[in-house]
Amino acid sequence: MYIVVSGLGQIRTEKGLEPISAGDAIFVSPGEAHQIVNDSTQELVFYIIADNPTGETSYYPDSDKWGLPPNIGGPILKGGPSLDYFSDEEG
Repeated sequence: MYIVVSGLGQIRTEKGLEPISAGDAIFVSPGEAHQIVNDSTQELVFYIIADNPTGETSYYPDSDKWGLPPNIGGPILKGGPSLDYFSDEEG
């Protein structure tokens, strides 16, 4: 969950880009791909509330990778071999 304290930006989810601003509360389901972007000249300040449950996997749609939690080895995988976290991500 994210709570926007101040500033303007966008959140990217499977639905696409949506504007966010101070006072917005955003819930993202565990494992759902998302990204918060500050596309303004203002500072974007937000709280992150998360419990990061054990056993959760994550999918990175831009680079077609899966991540496993650290308590079970935590590699980043793409078709089997372990990859660096930033492999195939935008720079």
